[in-house]
Amino acid sequence: MPQRNNWDADGHRFFAEHRVQRFLEEPKVRQTNPHGSRPQGCRPVLPASPRTFPPTAPVLLHGDLWRDNVIAGSFGRPTLIDPAVWYGWPEVDVSLMWLLPRPAASDRFFSTWEAIVHPEPGWADRAPLLHVREMLSVLPQFGDLNGTADRLRAVLMPFRRRA
Repeated sequence: MPQRNNWDADGHRFFAEHRVQRFLEEPKVRQTNPHGSRPQGCRPVLPASPRTFPPTAPVLLHGDLWRDNVIAGSFGRPTLIDPAVWYGWPEVDVSLMWLLPRPAASDRFFSTWEAIVHPEPGWADRAPLLHVREMLSVLPQFGDLNGTADRLRAVLMPFRRRA
């Protein structure tokens, strides 16, 4: 699917507009109604605010990091494929692996990552919010695969508000 990477100095706005909103008008996303039943005039609040995600220096991300995008390359070395590169919060790539069933990555991987990156406290609690982009990208490509729409509704429910 096309990825929008327009430059924006505001990472929160970039995430909301180019990683979340960009999927909301896709036919299969609209068909599954990921924001749940709601009265006219209600809309989901995009969970990308400075209160939710502390301001941190952006880092270059793979953008779609999960076990099937890591293959054995030359001489058996791990090689990353299928990038959806963008600049964002250091915890974005790790959040996808955090939410996948283990052994997507080991506890040792996560503790090593934390020791190197020193993420802002609460990164694991924010992981489902960062996963919203991934869930929204699954819907237009594959439909409601494995209950993606229900998982998305559950994550977004606390962030709904009246327009």
